[in-house]
Amino acid sequence: MANQSDLVINGHAPDMLDAGKLQVAIAKYAPSAALAADSVVEMFPVKDDFVILNMDVYCEAFGAGRTVDVGDGDLVDRYFDGLDVSSAAKFDLATDGDAAYIWPKEYTADDTIDAKVLGDTWPQDKALVLVIYYKVLGALDGEEVD
Repeated sequence: MANQSDLVINGHAPDMLDAGKLQVAIAKYAPSAALAADSVVEMFPVKDDFVILNMDVYCEAFGAGRTVDVGDGDLVDRYFDGLDVSSAAKFDLATDGDAAYIWPKEYTADDTIDAKVLGDTWPQDKALVLVIYYKVLGALDGEEVD
């Protein structure tokens, strides 16, 4: 079984009737046992027509030599590439995100927002939190991002 946050495990399904409204989700994961280096954790499920508008990452101190990528099933570091999580920190997509990525990102199929710790294990009980700002397309005729 994949490593998954409670949102993914519990089948989080945002209210699709709220199309066009800004929505915020908080996804948290802290493993009960250390995860191997390069383990991927599915943090937040996205659906067709979701648009990711912004994201914050909060972490506890994971220890020296560790970095985190945040992305999706298509690109592991779509949002953040190599965040230094050796000490407790907060990162914002607008200032700390992957410069090569142009957002907002519209999804055209179901996927997950994933986190991957590189350089060493994901330490036991050390939390990573994503605050994801998104909307669902469909409130306006012809609304699209791309």
